[in-house]
Amino acid sequence: MSNHRRWSNPPKENAAAADSRNGADDLAKRDISPAHNSLKHRFDAMLNWGDPDHVRAMRVAGHALTLGTSDAWLNASAVWAARLSVPERVALAYAALKALDEDDAYLTASTAIFGTLYGEAVQ
Repeated sequence: MSNHRRWSNPPKENAAAADSRNGADDLAKRDISPAHNSLKHRFDAMLNWGDPDHVRAMRVAGHALTLGTSDAWLNASAVWAARLSVPERVALAYAALKALDEDDAYLTASTAIFGTLYGEAVQ
């Protein structure tokens, strides 16, 4: 055995992983909770085991929000018409209108139902 091997330093250990006193396992200190308690986990469960039509409706809403174009929203409405029941679409429309102030809600509903904006036909 050479002198080099006998006198070499032992391999270094990761001090943080060696003991929880260094913070490696202190989840509460870092405000990290296990995944099964998190909102993300519950959302993932919805995507994995939820009603397939509801999952598609959620995804198309995300795409429309991301794109932000009128075509994206019109395509989303077509998917919702195919995938959601009438009571579900009513609830979606009601919730969206309630999120607006009264004037904007009235104009939006008027445009959607009658195709008019400020009393004039929308082209």
